[in-house]
Amino acid sequence: MLALTVVLSFTACSRLRISTEAASVNGRVITKAELRYYLENIKYEMEQEAGEAGQAEDYWETAEVDGQKAADVARERALDEAIRVEIGAIKAEEAGLTIDAETQKQINALVNPQSSSEREQVEYIYDLTGLNDQVLKSMQEKQVLASLYQEKVLAEDTSLAPTEEEIVAKINEDNVLVKHVLLSTQDKEVPVESEAPAEGEATASPDAAASADPAASADAAATASAAPQTTTVPLTDEEKAAKKQTAEDVLARAKAGEDFDKLVADFGEDPGMDSSPQGYVVYKGSGMVEPFETAALALQNVGDVSDIVESDFGYHILKRYELTSDNPDYEQLRTTAEQTLQMDKYNAYIDGFRSEMDIQVEQGRVDSLPVKKTEVTQSTTGTSGGTSGVPVQ
Repeated sequence: MLALTVVLSFTACSRLRISTEAASVNGRVITKAELRYYLENIKYEMEQEAGEAGQAEDYWETAEVDGQKAADVARERALDEAIRVEIGAIKAEEAGLTIDAETQKQINALVNPQSSSEREQVEYIYDLTGLNDQVLKSMQEKQVLASLYQEKVLAEDTSLAPTEEEIVAKINEDNVLVKHVLLSTQDKEVPVESEAPAEGEATASPDAAASADPAASADAAATASAAPQTTTVPLTDEEKAAKKQTAEDVLARAKAGEDFDKLVADFGEDPGMDSSPQGYVVYKGSGMVEPFETAALALQNVGDVSDIVESDFGYHILKRYELTSDNPDYEQLRTTAEQTLQMDKYNAYIDGFRSEMDIQVEQGRVDSLPVKKTEVTQSTTGTSGGTSGVPVQ
């Protein structure tokens, strides 16, 4: 059993903090507080990736990822990240890499901020994770060393650079381009009928009208006539049934191979199809409503047409299109795919050193880490470009 490692320190508020060992690599300790720091980042990433479902209050109690509880996946990923940083820092020291004075100054400023707002941010992280000044400083130094080693390896080992074929395959694996016909079931706008003045109600007199600014009166009259008052009312059951029937007719025509662009133009009620005629790029966490996103990602091949998908907006019929380099989002998608592939290859490279390292894990302490809904995500703390920070407010 691992020995209990106790780190005592006093913060600016003189609060005693205790950090227990969760794991170690070659005798270098990863505290439970450090692991919680990584866990908060992993949680945020997974919630964003899950899209609408990730924002549910019970997400961490009910969600699964590839048949495994999402909370367990988050803990596992956090542990992997912490171990990789530790291995990277060890390899950096073996390679003679060191932290320069300017970066060390930034780390010191992070741990001992001058402004009260920055101090509050750090204290929030401490309250959230159990970190203290000493452990945060040590952790940041390890992250910087690991980042320096990553830069060195990626610059020297060209085998870790993804090929063009791999990048294109990744783009099409993670993203789908769809167009859709929407039959809206949202409330409809109807004009508000103007009412005649009630008996005895005052009306504008000719003299008053004459004394008003003629230009202003003309503008007001034009505005009133151009923008009649409207209100919204729900669709009746009969109207909803008619929308559903239209959706079924459109689906049959789409499945029969009719020109889908023409079906969108003739029947679609999504104004976004006018402003984005090339279609929508959909990926996990893209921000689309959950039924739409799920249906889009289920379309395995270009040309596939979905069944009728119902959302709060109405009835959708989706078709997948080829995602080509002339799409306005393509360059960003390419950059993301390339970075993801390279990081996957680098992580595999770092994991290759595990067999030569003495890695100990106190699994009970890892499993006891609480995984709850991320409260706020506004800014981050971190000094290394390759390491994200804990979401804080």
